[in-house]
Amino acid sequence: MWEIIPTSTGVHVIPQNDEGGHLLESECPCHPRQERVTNGNLVIIHDAYDGRLAVEWAIEILASH
Repeated sequence: MWEIIPTSTGVHVIPQNDEGGHLLESECPCHPRQERVTNGNLVIIHDAYDGRLAVEWAIEILASH
């Protein structure tokens, strides 16, 4: 599950119940990626410390074959 948190710097997408803490207003140690969406807003997508993103990608890849 993911949590969406709007801030003055953009919308942060953060994994819920993650092993590590995430910072919203400064440089987060998870090295989040930033994407600008079509309406011009910035979306900051934080990586999960527990590796769930890799598991989600693997499930998606396996489901497509």
